[in-house]
Amino acid sequence: MIDRNQIAAEQATFRAFANSYLRELNSGNPVFHRIGERNFDCVEISLPSRHVVLRIEIKSRSLCGMHLFGQIWMRQDAGPNWHEIEPILAVHLLVLGAREAGSATHRQADVELLERILQSCQATKRYLDAADRAPPLVGFIAAEQSLYFGHPLHPTPKSLQGMSNWQQDVYAPELRGGFQLTYFAAAAHLVREDSAGIAVTSIVGSLLGNDAGNVAASSGEMLLPMHPLQAEALML
Repeated sequence: MIDRNQIAAEQATFRAFANSYLRELNSGNPVFHRIGERNFDCVEISLPSRHVVLRIEIKSRSLCGMHLFGQIWMRQDAGPNWHEIEPILAVHLLVLGAREAGSATHRQADVELLERILQSCQATKRYLDAADRAPPLVGFIAAEQSLYFGHPLHPTPKSLQGMSNWQQDVYAPELRGGFQLTYFAAAAHLVREDSAGIAVTSIVGSLLGNDAGNVAASSGEMLLPMHPLQAEALML
């Protein structure tokens, strides 16, 4: 049985990486790919070190945002025959062939990038599965928690490198996690603050809510709210 969320995650992973690749490394050559009586609007990318050529269907072009992609075909350098390939394989080939596009990455960096791409794909699938199980919400927080695909022009928008699965359950907005901030007291003369309107101290006080009386700073001190992961790193 085809898992539609897996397919959507893989397509989103390719879309983000391919858009970044075309903008930052190699814009490719516009071509038409003909199958029968139909012409597909495509961009063609040659990867000499992989001895392959890719053709990527562009279903919708954007001058300033992200392109939307369709089918992907590949052929050997000297071969006449094209065959369709999966998005994840296309990403793999683009990463390994990035050096021809001017990148100075080394093999270790290639492996790390591939790892982050796969992490991003897996996280996207996990978020889509969780969204299917959770009742729909409305409002600002719901909108923040529904960014399942992440930044459309980031090569690994959901990799969350360094965050474990159990930490994602608590901290990932897409999984509707909830947690308390950690507060540190700092000497006021060591703190720089700025805000477009409301004083930062007032904002911090509003975050504390009913706990403001229990976490009040001493005279000459200010409270600094931190994400628990930041707090843990600071304590270490």
